[in-house]
Amino acid sequence: MNIAVLMWYDKQIEFFAKYYHQINKLYCNKYNYKLIKCSKRRYTDRKPHWERFPLILKHIEKYDYVVWIDADAFFYLESPSLEDLIQKYDNEIILSADYSNLSPPALNSGVLILKNTAQVKAMVEKWAYSDELKNKFLNPPIRNWIEDQAVIRGCYKENIDNFREICSIIPYLKLQHYWKKEINFLRQQETNELPYVFHLAGMSDEQRLKYPREYLKSLDEIRL
Repeated sequence: MNIAVLMWYDKQIEFFAKYYHQINKLYCNKYNYKLIKCSKRRYTDRKPHWERFPLILKHIEKYDYVVWIDADAFFYLESPSLEDLIQKYDNEIILSADYSNLSPPALNSGVLILKNTAQVKAMVEKWAYSDELKNKFLNPPIRNWIEDQAVIRGCYKENIDNFREICSIIPYLKLQHYWKKEINFLRQQETNELPYVFHLAGMSDEQRLKYPREYLKSLDEIRL
């Protein structure tokens, strides 16, 4: 299976994002995935959150699947292959559930797995360039309905272009998690089902810098 993992960040957040890139590179090397990092701005009127969509459209034609991961998220090296997830959930778009259902649908766009199909490309094209959808789902603002994530949530809630039929949602703590205490607890339980990704969603820059550096240090200690 030909898979590319995509990241986007610019100089503004490079001081922490470079560590996430370093870890994700190790994970991709382990499973022979292509890691593509971009910092080019394609929008002049939208925040950097939206840059994932043009980047996905640029590369999806060359791969069976592309996987988006936010610049404040990294794969644990002990995680299984992405093929395991793809085969288990077996759909064209695979999303992660958010930790809270206070503003349903509880979807988080920090990690996206997308199959190279005509329907997926058409959906991402709408996410990327439809002002109608952007304006519809960003106004009025709903808690956790922010930027590009609001459009994904809105398309799922209203089943735009039969989105739900091509979408699978992985439960929270299966694909990603947000807090260090969660992984510590799961490891104490000696479970074999740990999250693939540590995503520091909504954390401070200090925390976003601290945890990947700690993880890289732990990897160095293991090698020693």
